[in-house]
Amino acid sequence: MKLKNNLFTVKEDNLHKKYKIFGISFNTLRKKYIKKVYIPKLENENIKLLQENEHLKYQIKELKNLKNTFKTQSKDLQHYIVEHSLYDCVQKLIPHTPDSMRIEVNLADHCNLNCKFCDHFSPIANEFYLDIETFENDIKRLSKLTNGNLGGLSLVGGEPLLNKNICEFLKIARKHFKNTAIDIVTNGILLDNNEKLWQAIKENDITLYITTYPININFEKFDKKAKELNIKYERFYMFGTKATEKVSVHHPFNLEGNVNKNDFIQCYHFNRCITLRLGKIYTCPIIPYSQHFNKYFNQNLKIENTDYIDIYNAKSFDEIAQFCATRPSFCKYCNVTKRKSYPYGISKKDISEWT
Repeated sequence: MKLKNNLFTVKEDNLHKKYKIFGISFNTLRKKYIKKVYIPKLENENIKLLQENEHLKYQIKELKNLKNTFKTQSKDLQHYIVEHSLYDCVQKLIPHTPDSMRIEVNLADHCNLNCKFCDHFSPIANEFYLDIETFENDIKRLSKLTNGNLGGLSLVGGEPLLNKNICEFLKIARKHFKNTAIDIVTNGILLDNNEKLWQAIKENDITLYITTYPININFEKFDKKAKELNIKYERFYMFGTKATEKVSVHHPFNLEGNVNKNDFIQCYHFNRCITLRLGKIYTCPIIPYSQHFNKYFNQNLKIENTDYIDIYNAKSFDEIAQFCATRPSFCKYCNVTKRKSYPYGISKKDISEWT
């Protein structure tokens, strides 16, 4: 018990759980998860059980390595690009519960814009549309694994509205996830005068997110339309930030694959932008869509079978959640600490945009 108390301490007040692990302190408000999963592990009298749990051992090792790495500063956009908050980083090492996991799916890989530094590689992607049958099979399987309870399902691209079956995708998503927050993220170009789509968004209780690019679109018209239809709606510049102008973020690869092993914890994609792609789940979108980079520039960034988990082979949701909270080998290519924002720009399809 004395050894356990030296390794872990847990205190609480009315709002927070307060943890100390190897001298590193952080708070959390995730009461439901803490109550059901994390606290029972910490409070287990058998310290040997904790030592034999491979995922907890992995977390502890990473926390020890990171102890003196981070500063407690955060400025909105800079925080988005490279995180310095140890608390936020620690959370990414904790496996999700179904109702805290958000999964995104590309309905089209290509786009009707040509944005510099695109982290889905859309400017250099071949035309690709996800087919209805594959989508429904995958969503049905995912629903079974989560008992129809998922924190969020996001339909993205590329530009998802390029897929002519967009309205059917919305219906299928809602059919299998009746109470899940489902959204679609678009640049808005194909929204104008698309009454069928607006109605499908309303009827299926979909949240509409529009990225405000510096292009010639009457975004205020969409603001008004969304209000009239009383649909869930948000227009943003940089998702997850309070930024008030669109920027382009450089996500450089290290082609040698020798990035510092611990840098992945600063990645804002990791265990947050979880991606479902043709029956496989990846802990971030860069991994599956790097195929476009490889093909266009004749490169060989290898995706190993340990970089994804097949939803048809996974025995439980917990297996998927633990996988997503574990560093994939592909992280060796991502120069996370070299990410930087620039004024929004148009892609020249040069390899320097991704290296």
